Amino acid sequence: ITLHPFHTESGGGKQQTQCFNVPNGPSRVVLDNIKSCPDWVMGNAKGAGYYVARYDSVLREQLRQRAPGLPAPEAIALLSDASLLTESGLQSVEDTLNMVAAHLSHQNPVVQQAALDWLKTIRLDWLNPAQQQVYTQLLRDKVVPLAKQLTWLDQATDSEAMRRLRETALPLSADRGGDSALRQQAAALARAWLGKRDAISAGMAKAVLM
Repeated sequence: ITLHPFHTESGGGKQQTQCFNVPNGPSRVVLDNIKSCPDWVMGNAKGAGYYVARYDSVLREQLRQRAPGLPAPEAIALLSDASLLTESGLQSVEDTLNMVAAHLSHQNPVVQQAALDWLKTIRLDWLNPAQQQVYTQLLRDKVVPLAKQLTWLDQATDSEAMRRLRETALPLSADRGGDSALRQQAAALARAWLGKRDAISAGMAKAVLM
């Protein structure tokens, strides 16, 4: 028996968390103190559960629309579940690409990192031509602008999460994103690094030398 917390929100922005046990096999659960159908239901409040929540198409779309504003642990859990379901053939690549795009609009760099990690690790030869086109367009529309905003060079005010985000977003944009401007910048930084090893941070050296 696993404890499943559900996070719901109804009209007026009122949210509540409800916990209950789900036995093996099909079951139904009545949500307490809900007078009408909630606007959305999150099957893993605070991302604390060790299970995969699988949503129907309506619930998944409701969560996708709200993903940029979800608390970071819940947003990461939502994307992690989508990734596992896609690998298992239980969710389409298109649905997960749409979920990834929503997570890239989140303001937390850890959530953005989770989205970039999926884009970085997915094997392109697993995608059909239409899916590859969606993937490439997502890189151009979302990831390349993020990379250009971050730039290749670390900032003194960067958090560890921000540095890691930069180390993923920049090479992904220059390589799979095919952005010529970022490639030219990388080449210039590589030449600078050859002359002076501290011209760029150690974390970015491998990226610009690729």
